[in-house]
Amino acid sequence: MRENKNNPHTPFLVFLFENNTIKIEIVEDPTKLLTFPDSTKVMAQWHGKYRSDFFQFTIKQLKAHIRKNPKQSYQEI
Repeated sequence: MRENKNNPHTPFLVFLFENNTIKIEIVEDPTKLLTFPDSTKVMAQWHGKYRSDFFQFTIKQLKAHIRKNPKQSYQEI
């Protein structure tokens, strides 16, 4: 998801909680994920050849992953 190329994932689903309501936003660009609050929950799906994998994480977890794994020259974030 961090690389600057076409990735095999579906759009990210961002879950925003506002006034007892859940708003789901579809996000295509992974760099936009960093604009959401740390507590924001995200779900992504990667299609495989014989199965799909679903991943859930928060923006805080994404930022921690980025800190632990610094950006390489070929990565967007």
